[in-house]
Amino acid sequence: MVNAITVSHRTDHGTVSKAGLPKGKDATAGRLHNDTAYGFTGETDAKGNSIVVHRVPLSSFKKLADLDRIRDADLKAALYQHLDGLEGKAFEKAVTDFPNLEWHPFPGIRRVRVTEALSVIPISNQNGHIYKGYKGDSNYRYDVWELPGGKWVNEVVSMFDAHKPGWQSAIRTANPTARKALSLHRDDVLAIERDGGARELVRVVKFSEKQFVVAAPNEGGALKARDADKSDPFKYSYPSPNTLKAWRARQVRIDEIGRVLDPGFPARTARRKTRKPI
Repeated sequence: MVNAITVSHRTDHGTVSKAGLPKGKDATAGRLHNDTAYGFTGETDAKGNSIVVHRVPLSSFKKLADLDRIRDADLKAALYQHLDGLEGKAFEKAVTDFPNLEWHPFPGIRRVRVTEALSVIPISNQNGHIYKGYKGDSNYRYDVWELPGGKWVNEVVSMFDAHKPGWQSAIRTANPTARKALSLHRDDVLAIERDGGARELVRVVKFSEKQFVVAAPNEGGALKARDADKSDPFKYSYPSPNTLKAWRARQVRIDEIGRVLDPGFPARTARRKTRKPI
């Protein structure tokens, strides 16, 4: 009987797709970005990421190499002079003593501006001037599109973009006839048929632009640690969009009494009518 149980995971897609909420009662499906505000330097790295600045506690520096991130050249030079040759506890104590020394022009300093290469969300004022940025750490959903040639490609929609008025899919914009094959959130359940075998269920564990991770819905515990444990037979699966197509993947629902509501493959055959232009 235990082996016959169909495990159902509670999914929470939030209210991002629900229209008609009363004014002032808007809600999000999660945090749009992290708390730290970053300032722009106008510079970028080789990958095109913005070089941004933010403040960190002076006590966060644990080794000499950490000083390279400091924005102020004079402060960096003073700290190098004070900390050169120190390691471990001696280094940390010297960092603590630095604000109380009299030979440098930085008395009482507690926080330091550092630079970092990050892909951040730009925030503009009412005049369109970008004055700060935030790091978007959360993804809302994993969309899989079928291109006109039949190839499946993925598009990860961030939490920020999902709540952004007027946001449009870059894949759909570039391929107006593309068909959305899957639209998945964490803990959604898929039915798959590996290599033409019997149907099995897998749960969406996590995803990013480069990785899509699934596991059987009845697997529990610390899955990340179990996956890394060579003595544990449990292992994650990492299907690509085209692997999902080969597996005949489709999203299924599990009702309150454990019935699997399987639409069959392909699950999405009807095309949504194009909205009339405003």
